[in-house]
Amino acid sequence: MRLPPQIDHELPWGYWLRLERSEGRPDLFFDPDGGEWNSLREAFWFGRLGMPAGDGGPHHDILEILLVILLNLSRANSSESELLFDAFGGNHAAARLFGLWMRSLGLIAPKSPGGSGLRSVTPEGWSAMLMLGATRPQPVRAMRPGGVSVRTLATIGMGPMNDDARMREIEEGSAGWPTAFQRRDVGKRFAIVLVKRDVDAPVPVARTAWSQTFTSERDRDMLYDWICRRVDRWEAWSDLAWGDGGAKLTSHLLSLVLLSEAG
Repeated sequence: MRLPPQIDHELPWGYWLRLERSEGRPDLFFDPDGGEWNSLREAFWFGRLGMPAGDGGPHHDILEILLVILLNLSRANSSESELLFDAFGGNHAAARLFGLWMRSLGLIAPKSPGGSGLRSVTPEGWSAMLMLGATRPQPVRAMRPGGVSVRTLATIGMGPMNDDARMREIEEGSAGWPTAFQRRDVGKRFAIVLVKRDVDAPVPVARTAWSQTFTSERDRDMLYDWICRRVDRWEAWSDLAWGDGGAKLTSHLLSLVLLSEAG
């Protein structure tokens, strides 16, 4: 698929496609080469990624991994070892293959010419990240009171502010999400709780999926700040606690903290 000479990273990938609507048939997207696509994800999967047409794609599980990588690398505090553990379960070969594939596509690039290790997100990669988030077929799109975009996940709390201000912004901004980490004081103990709202239930009440208490407010806030810097992973961590129990999430977070500290 022919791409624009320069891609505006402020717009979702595929903004240059032409959408045609007519009665009696589904909407179609047309690319500059005359290709016809039923959706932006289909145009990206087949037209951009070059996937074979007979495999029934787009495969959303693969696109989800791609989105996770782009979101992770868009953070200022991205950690290669942390991404390896959190997204690939420690599988070095799979992580390296994904990284090389995304680099060959021009979605990510070395932070320095000829460099290795962590990459940075290119303008097309950022544009693809916005599109994949906006078209994501997941319950996260049903967040109340309004949808939480990938742009929000990638940038919330990332402005020039101190730790306290960043935590307050994220805490207040995530109050209506179906999944949110919150701070609470319980007597003389200080807690972090994971609140999950089952958006598919008849009455989507909020329930505590995980909690951790601390004797020191400072210790609690240090971990909460670490969690807030990774707001794009909250949904995945919530699924882990919801499906495998709070102890599994505690072990997972402890491993991630150690990996992030190790760099």
